[in-house]
Amino acid sequence: MTNSLIDSNNKRYHYIDVAKGIGILLVVFQHCLGGGDLGIFFPSIQKAIASFHMPFFFFISGFLYLKKDSREFLYKKMINLVYPFVIIQILNWLLSIISTVLNHFIESFYFSR
Repeated sequence: MTNSLIDSNNKRYHYIDVAKGIGILLVVFQHCLGGGDLGIFFPSIQKAIASFHMPFFFFISGFLYLKKDSREFLYKKMINLVYPFVIIQILNWLLSIISTVLNHFIESFYFSR
């Protein structure tokens, strides 16, 4: 096994994997301390970690982003994100209507006497 920064077999950047691991450990550490504003243990350390751990993950994601065909990219995002969202919203809307109708029926049945 070679000690290089890039694995030539599967194009993984080992230093990115290490950076993601450190970021994950910092998030876990902050959550174990009690989390952001509500934490009472080591508030200055918590604020320091909270100030950069999420931007750190966005930076790593942007570093690994590969520019692809925009039509293919948008189509995959539509299939993976928008369609499930629309289906869940339609189900939520239908359940809301059913709940409202049932509530009205129950109230009129019990309180009409």
